[in-house]
Amino acid sequence: MQQNNQQQQNNQQEDFNNYQVKEDSVPQTQIKNKKFIKYSALAILMGFIGFSYFTSQTVNTSAEAIAALQQGYSTQLPVGTLLSAADTQMQSLDFIITHTSDTDKQSILVWDFAAEDGDYVQLFDETGAITDVFMIKNKPKTIEVAATGVITVKGMIDGGGGITYAVYSPLSDTIYYNGTKPNAQNTYTFIKQ
Repeated sequence: MQQNNQQQQNNQQEDFNNYQVKEDSVPQTQIKNKKFIKYSALAILMGFIGFSYFTSQTVNTSAEAIAALQQGYSTQLPVGTLLSAADTQMQSLDFIITHTSDTDKQSILVWDFAAEDGDYVQLFDETGAITDVFMIKNKPKTIEVAATGVITVKGMIDGGGGITYAVYSPLSDTIYYNGTKPNAQNTYTFIKQ
């Protein structure tokens, strides 16, 4: 009987110990879960704020911006200016660009002046491709080209709403706004006077 009582006490003590361990572990688990949820929510919020900050560019709606879209060029707007929040069908234009520079090369800038939505282009000169196919973004891409001759911008992939892009030539100090479609192209003929 004494052995049974001893066994019963041992079982009770073991049950009590197990209960304490379970009881103590529940708050720790809850604390860990709360911390995880708190830090996850904070990370998501910070990511959203960062994404909004880096992707939000203000659309220029000034008279100069409206005129640039209508004329297809501007000598007044800054390089990289966003003119539209969404792609719109632009008239496909070819430009003849004259300059007086004696340089052999120039670094043109190419960017998407509307929605950065997955439009891809490729640039060519008289000898062939001078770039790989690339996605045009709101941040200008610098491309070295000849100071004289024909540069062709060929539309490759339309991310939606038409392929809209701008080209800045430092030799003419002008931004040219254009639109194209997949497998269509625009030419920029640079002539030294």
